[in-house]
Amino acid sequence: MSVVENGATVLRDQHGVAADVVTNGEKPAHVGQAAQRHNEAGGTAAGGAAGAAGGVSVTNAAGAAAAAAAAAAAQAVSDSSAGPCEIQPSALPTPPESRFRNRAALTGVALSAAPTGDFDPDAALAHIKSLPFYRNQIVHEELVPARKSEYRGLARPLPSAVAEALQCLGIRELYAHQAQAIDAVRDGRDTVVSTSTSSGKSMTYIVPAIEIILNDPNAVCMFIFPTKALAQDQLRVLRELYGTGFFGDVLVARTLDGFSTPAEREEVKESANIILTNPDMLNATLLPNHTSWDRLFSNLRLVALDEAHMYRGVFGSHVAGILRRLIRLAAARPRFVCCSATLPNPEAHFRALVPSDTSTAAAAAAGAGAAAAGGGSLLASLWQTIGKARHRRDKT
Repeated sequence: MSVVENGATVLRDQHGVAADVVTNGEKPAHVGQAAQRHNEAGGTAAGGAAGAAGGVSVTNAAGAAAAAAAAAAAQAVSDSSAGPCEIQPSALPTPPESRFRNRAALTGVALSAAPTGDFDPDAALAHIKSLPFYRNQIVHEELVPARKSEYRGLARPLPSAVAEALQCLGIRELYAHQAQAIDAVRDGRDTVVSTSTSSGKSMTYIVPAIEIILNDPNAVCMFIFPTKALAQDQLRVLRELYGTGFFGDVLVARTLDGFSTPAEREEVKESANIILTNPDMLNATLLPNHTSWDRLFSNLRLVALDEAHMYRGVFGSHVAGILRRLIRLAAARPRFVCCSATLPNPEAHFRALVPSDTSTAAAAAAGAGAAAAGGGSLLASLWQTIGKARHRRDKT
C-alpha cells in the first residue's frame, strides 16, 4: 500500500507497517549456501564442512572424518544446484586483521569457547552469562517468535551480471523489503529502511550501486559508516561479489579512513567508484579539499548511510551539517539510502538528517500524477513495529 504523508510517499503493507521478513530461529537457506561455496573455494575438507554447517569450521583432528563426509555432502548439494560457480581471488584489498584478535593475551582472561553449530539463542545467552566478566549486565530477555520469510520480485529484472553474482552467493530471491527498497532507489527516490538486525539491509544500497556503475562506469557511490570496522565488514561483502568474476574490472571498491596511507588515498581519489568511509573523513579530508576530489563530487550518484541511528544528538547535528555541505559541493544531488535496525521514527530521523531535494520539490507538488509516476522528491519508508523497551532506549 502506498500513501502520501506530509508530501512524501510511504510504502506500507495492509497493516500499516512493513512486515518483518526475517525469521528468528530459522536460518535463511542462502546463508549456509554462501558459506558453503565460499569455503569450498578454499579447497579444504574443513572449509567444505564449514559451508555445510553454515560457516562453522571444523579444526580438531577428531572431526576430520566428519569434515570429509560433510564436504562430500556439500559438494553433492552444490552439484545439484543451478549452475556451478567458483569464487575467484578478488583484486579488492583484504581488510586488515583486528589488532585485538588475541583478547586473552591482552586482558589476561581466557574466554570459554563460543557455542558452535546452528544459532541457539538460549545457548548464546548461557555462554555470555558464563564469561568471567559478566555481572548481570543483561536486564531483559524476550523471546520473539519466528515468522515465515516473504519474498518479492523487482519491478524490472536486475542486470544479468548482478543476478548471476548473487546466485553464486546463494541468493536467488530477494526479501520483500529488499525488493521494495531497490525499486524505490531505481525510481530515483531517497529511501530509509528500518528492519530487523541481519535482515539484509545492506543489499538495498549495494545492489543499486553496482547497477549504477555498470550502466555508467564514471559514476561514484559512497557508503558512509559511523565506524571503520563497519566499513570493513561491507568491503568483505563487495569482495565476495567481485570474486564471482561477473564484473570484470568495472568495480573498484576502496575504504577511505584514518588508516589509509597516502598512496591508498591517492588510489581512491583517482580510480575508486565505490568509496567506503565515515563522517570524520568527509569533514577532515574530502570536503576541505574538494577541488582535488573533483572526480568524486562531479560523478556522485548514490550515498548510503548505514547504522543511521548513530547520528543523533550533537554528533547527529554535526553529520547533518556535513551532508548538507556534501550535497552543495556535488554536481548533482545524489540519491540517499538510510539504513538502521533501531529507529522508532525512521522517516522523521531521515528528514532531519538529509535535506529534501528542492530541485524537484516543485515537480512533486505539481500533482498526484508526478508522485504516482515516481517523479519529484519522494521518500519510500519501510519499517516494522519496534518494542516499547527499544523505543524508550532510543529516546534517551
